[in-house]
Amino acid sequence: QYIARREGDDWIFNGDKMFCTAGGVSNYVTVMVRTDPKGPITKSVTQFVIDTRKPGWSIARVNDMMGNELVSNVQMHFENYKLPDRYRVSPVNGAFDVMKSRLAGKSLHMFAVLGWAERAWEDMKEYAMARIQGGKPIIQHNNVGMLVAETDCLLRLARLQLYQDAWEWHNQGEGQMRDVLGWYYINWFIKKALMRVVEAGLEIYGGMAPQKELTFEHWVRVHLSIMHGGSTGLLSLVKAANIIGRTTPSAPKADVLAET
Repeated sequence: QYIARREGDDWIFNGDKMFCTAGGVSNYVTVMVRTDPKGPITKSVTQFVIDTRKPGWSIARVNDMMGNELVSNVQMHFENYKLPDRYRVSPVNGAFDVMKSRLAGKSLHMFAVLGWAERAWEDMKEYAMARIQGGKPIIQHNNVGMLVAETDCLLRLARLQLYQDAWEWHNQGEGQMRDVLGWYYINWFIKKALMRVVEAGLEIYGGMAPQKELTFEHWVRVHLSIMHGGSTGLLSLVKAANIIGRTTPSAPKADVLAET
């Protein structure tokens, strides 16, 4: 946990932030920090741009992530780190609404996740077309061809779902929040499709799947390392169910149902 307190025109930060993507190489990172130690989290967080070259900011540890990381991921440490108020980018204690608007950015994250899954699928298909068993490529065996076709369908559906989500954000209007139900569905479905690609690959590659001479084991590590993004898929379904429960009209009474 880390906290910032105000002193005149400056803010003083103390504490640690566990995960920071690109924190080891970026001169600036954005953080949301508790600025009211007693209030509820939805009314106690403020967003800042942090200059990592200022004294008081340091790297507590480098997080060695499973799979692929384009940039380093670190734990940040703040010790009497002083930052002028002009680096504040949200109202004081008002960053929670800014945080909610990040769902559009999370959709972009899912496009990247889909890209990883599609690359894994392409490798699986090429392997199935190149490996000969029983006198023909294994993709021509029904059990393997079916797996390639099934995962292709899942990825096509995931892509269309993301296109719809992007279209809805685009047409919502600048600065407007849309219904988050679509995001929760995406977060669940794409992860389900992704894991099915991994499962199908284990069947297609067979005993070769864990061999480092193939790229498949790398794709598995990448997929598992990004499964946490935007909360778990099941948690997204719980959130979606709560939204549906609040917006669905009440069910008819039992005696009305009996008459119909």
